[in-house]
Amino acid sequence: MVLLTLLLLSLAGCGGTDSLTDPVTSVATTVLLSATTLSFSSFGDSQQLTATVRDQNGDIMSGASVASVSSTSTVASVSPTGLVTAVADGAATISATSGSATENASVTVREGASIGPAGGEVSLADDAVNLVFPAGAVSDASVGGASMTVAVMAAAAVVFIIFGWVSRRFERQADVFAVRHLDAHVDRNTTGLISAGAVAAVCDALGRIALLNAVAAGRRSWRHGSIAWRQAYLRSIVGRSAAAMPIDRQVRRIKVAAAVILTLAAIVVILG
Repeated sequence: MVLLTLLLLSLAGCGGTDSLTDPVTSVATTVLLSATTLSFSSFGDSQQLTATVRDQNGDIMSGASVASVSSTSTVASVSPTGLVTAVADGAATISATSGSATENASVTVREGASIGPAGGEVSLADDAVNLVFPAGAVSDASVGGASMTVAVMAAAAVVFIIFGWVSRRFERQADVFAVRHLDAHVDRNTTGLISAGAVAAVCDALGRIALLNAVAAGRRSWRHGSIAWRQAYLRSIVGRSAAAMPIDRQVRRIKVAAAVILTLAAIVVILG
């Protein structure tokens, strides 16, 4: 009887003390990006954004999926893995989202170059050349003697940048010509619009050229655009009228401006 009583008391003491608790589900609460401000000075340049997702407890969610999207893909595009690529001058916002959590990164694209140790910039926007000096750069510059003045340095930089810019426009027109030639004489496209097939063929050819010459797709020079930059532009003209390409109008303006400058220079030489 004593043993039975002790057994009952033991069971009564153990029963109801253990409770099952439901596992807590991790929820994406915060998304942190490796950079929140990106700046590009040349089309085709790329930078990798890395997203870190944390849950409601601040713990990292290593398996969380992140969706990245660009507010203006014609300025800066972003791949599913977060690789941001400059496409054209302007500003864009890259948004990385996991669940209901979102983080943004601002992107600025301005094709140009820096000049001098003071950090001045020469940039190109549409058909305009912009020259910007930091505060105090002009007043602190040495003038006279053998020192080159700020004005001469700026003029030399502008001529250098303009020549490279013009060269890249003629290069772009040649790419567009190749696309139009494929459309008209190979694919027999009679719609008058740039086809995706012709663009894909030329982009593939440019990629093979880069591969055969061991040149990185994002590599550029002052006179040549990068392969990625050239491919991005060609993809942007799919569906446009082959007879009304913006690059053709741009090149015509360049030729007219060159003719006017040469004529004025000839007049100055004759009269001088």
